[in-house]
Amino acid sequence: MFKTYKQYKNGGKVLLHESIDKNKSDYKDILTIACEFAKRKKISKLTPVLHHKSKEYKEIYGTLSGTKYDWKCPDLKII
Repeated sequence: MFKTYKQYKNGGKVLLHESIDKNKSDYKDILTIACEFAKRKKISKLTPVLHHKSKEYKEIYGTLSGTKYDWKCPDLKII
């Protein structure tokens, strides 16, 4: 599912989902942002576009259920 792209000594890391579209026009920008959060001891996950009825959608985006962002697929999740 998620693989480590980069890990920092402070515990921060960048994780990429195996289904992420690396050909998207904003991929490099999102990756740069994720690295900046990871440098600040956060875990950054680059997430894919999934159908809202899929099991994997519920696993990745389940916390959005019942909010105005339900059925959305944010590019990045910061923990």
